[in-house]
Amino acid sequence: MESITLDLFLNHLRNAVVIAQADGKILFKNTVFSAFFTREKFFTSHDSIFDLFSDHPEVLEALHKVIDLRGSYYLRDVVLFKGGKNGPMDVELFPLIGSDGLFLAISMLFRDRSGLVRFEEQERRMERRHYLDALSSGLAHEIKNPLSGIKGASQMLKNELKEEEWVALADIIQKEVTRVDRLLTDLLDFSKPKILDKKRVNLNQILNDLIALQKTVAAERIHYLAEFDPSLPPVQADEAALSQVFLNLIKNARQSIEEEGKIILRSRMVTDFGVRTRDKKRQLIAVEIEDTGVGIPADNLPKIFFPFYTTKTGGTGLGLPLCQKIVEEHEGDIQVKSEVGKGTLFTVYLPV
Repeated sequence: MESITLDLFLNHLRNAVVIAQADGKILFKNTVFSAFFTREKFFTSHDSIFDLFSDHPEVLEALHKVIDLRGSYYLRDVVLFKGGKNGPMDVELFPLIGSDGLFLAISMLFRDRSGLVRFEEQERRMERRHYLDALSSGLAHEIKNPLSGIKGASQMLKNELKEEEWVALADIIQKEVTRVDRLLTDLLDFSKPKILDKKRVNLNQILNDLIALQKTVAAERIHYLAEFDPSLPPVQADEAALSQVFLNLIKNARQSIEEEGKIILRSRMVTDFGVRTRDKKRQLIAVEIEDTGVGIPADNLPKIFFPFYTTKTGGTGLGLPLCQKIVEEHEGDIQVKSEVGKGTLFTVYLPV
């Protein structure tokens, strides 16, 4: 039986670890550190720890403080690679002190926050959603009551009025009241907790069925491409609710294409991040819906999941918020990337 050593333990960590002397000479680096940093062409065997972080003054400062003051330091959201390709990292630095009190080495621990940041934002978003749901439900009920009175009064006026122009104005009042009432009904549906009928469903089959239905709409200018992973496992989900999400995203993609374009649907396993639950780590499936449409301006991207925010004529601004809510009720997440003039990519993450 293989003996358990410190090297074995450190090389099985998911976090990158490096240990260096006070002069910067690297004494140890675990396999995650070597793979991660070498892959980014960030590290060579001849570099010292100071050379390694020469372009990052905040890391160098912390290194010198650990050596000089023997304190421990924690740097949050440090982007180590040019362009931020791998997202932010947390860096923990601390001294290794011998039993005689002498400084032996400095240790650095790196935690990749790219996946964590995404799900922390999701938790904050869900907290805001709960507050908004309660507020929306209360307001909708309060507004619906006087609307009924306004609608009834306008109908009575219409019956009594003789001049056509006044009758026309009464009609406008009724139509607008009806429109607001419908909007409030949608808002109440949005704010109510949905009881999901979860079963084992095949996401590829759902997407294939939606493509078959949508191909008949604007078929002369919209081309659909399917790139599905055939080995995807089934997920526990409400098939009707997820179909509503994907259909809404496909419709949005189609409406964003002004002339001829493509809508690409993909499914794949997510190998670099999972959701940790009480009993086990759950892997994720990603469903991507990408279009070659007009794209979404960068200033608008943070707003698209806000209720009532819309740039469409006649839109209610509840489509994407409802999609987000359904996905979160499935313990998943929805993300968007877009570039004006090139298109938009929505990614729905669902736990297996």
